[in-house]
Amino acid sequence: MSSATLAGCGALILWAFLALLSRMAAGIPPLQLTAMGFAIGGGVGLAVVLARGQAAALRQGPLAWAHGVGGLFGYHTP
Repeated sequence: MSSATLAGCGALILWAFLALLSRMAAGIPPLQLTAMGFAIGGGVGLAVVLARGQAAALRQGPLAWAHGVGGLFGYHTP
């Protein structure tokens, strides 16, 4: 089974449990739930990259940093 098929099956399983997971997360504030989701997803993604020995792929040049940071602050500044 290809990795795309596994990812699709995982998405279907999560979608199937959406109501249950939403009900279980009812007491958690929305921003905390978002932060927890990003932390878990980011941690898993970082672990996969490190396990494959591709940590150098995460290195970005100064132009990418300037664009990312400048875009965030430029967009959210009145």
